[in-house]
Amino acid sequence: MKHTFSKHEQRLEQTKMLLMSHSLEGLRSFVKVPLSELALICNGCGAADSKWDYIPDRIIGSYITHACFLHDWEYYLGTTKKEKEEADQRFKRNLLKIIKIKSTSIVIIALKYSIACLYYFGVKKFGKKAFWRNKTR
Repeated sequence: MKHTFSKHEQRLEQTKMLLMSHSLEGLRSFVKVPLSELALICNGCGAADSKWDYIPDRIIGSYITHACFLHDWEYYLGTTKKEKEEADQRFKRNLLKIIKIKSTSIVIIALKYSIACLYYFGVKKFGKKAFWRNKTR
């Protein structure tokens, strides 16, 4: 029987292609993991254990969840404070790359960049719990 991919798995596959084409940055191990396993680990934007999904997957029309998937993967594998910091920095760079690709107006780009910086600040400041979940320090 042929497996049909869920919308979530399709988006994870797109993320793999963006990573392989060097359009986005991330750990190469992401590409090697089966989609079914990634789907359990990479929930997208926002904390997986949150009661509400209040973090938008788009910044003024730019679909940014690919950056969130890669960030989730790095948080899953990371084991040091330095790896968290590197994951957060890559997340910010990926957000900015996505915004630049999908935007033409300098005013809209500036507005989207400002919102992306809020996403970055959020993971930098409040992502410790998610990063250290199920790990020993």
